[in-house]
Amino acid sequence: MFFGLTLATFALGCRHLLKRGVSKLALAVCFAIFPFVFAFGSNNDYLSVGSRAGIFWIASCILVLSAMSLTRLSWRVLLPLSVGAQALAILVFLVAMEYPFRQPQSLRQNEAVVRVGRTGSELVLSHEVAKYIGEFDQLLKNGGFLQGDPMIDLTGRSPGVLFLVGARSIGWPWLSGGYKGSANLAFAALDRESCNELARMWVLTEPTGPRNIQSEILQRYGLDLKRDFTDLGKLSSPAGSYLGGHEQHVLKPHHRPEEVRVKCEQRRAV
Repeated sequence: MFFGLTLATFALGCRHLLKRGVSKLALAVCFAIFPFVFAFGSNNDYLSVGSRAGIFWIASCILVLSAMSLTRLSWRVLLPLSVGAQALAILVFLVAMEYPFRQPQSLRQNEAVVRVGRTGSELVLSHEVAKYIGEFDQLLKNGGFLQGDPMIDLTGRSPGVLFLVGARSIGWPWLSGGYKGSANLAFAALDRESCNELARMWVLTEPTGPRNIQSEILQRYGLDLKRDFTDLGKLSSPAGSYLGGHEQHVLKPHHRPEEVRVKCEQRRAV
């Protein structure tokens, strides 16, 4: 809707805006494009995703209208636009809170308070997510995990969970599998890590998950999940609104870090 209004406003006022200077027109065009920049790479309908940043369409309309000869009528146009911009912002927040991305329930239903991270910050979460984090944290503590130890998330859909338990994320915070080029992207992230950190890292996996990163990528660095790691236990990822919950495994390294470091450096040299 707002994108249609933007096109209509441009059709009516573009000529007036151009008289004010090319820079004004360029700014209005940039504002009109920003929602599509926001949606780029989302793999979803651009108009649907872009509407979440629809405030820029309204800003573009205001720029165009400000160049038109509205005189006495200007407040009658700008006032509804201003109110509409505020209403749009409120609507976006309400929808985001009611249907949070891949979360099991509305944010207003969250009641469980969890202390997370190295500083013990408090988060108010759903009971399902709080239980998941608690079980994950307990598995790590039982295995001797220390705050700041390196860990890699191969599940492809648990971004941020490593930070919640105080781990140092290896690679990038979100390595997502199941896409063309996922493995190459994972290699690009892991190739930037030192062999010393790769040799010490713990692993979180979700073997049957839809976005799981194949564990074979670790062979590039001299690691094998079955040979070099101990399975401390399993937990079920929160179901949310995305393909249901899946079984995850927490793996602790039991190999000699020095031997793996040497293998890693030899393979990189080749």
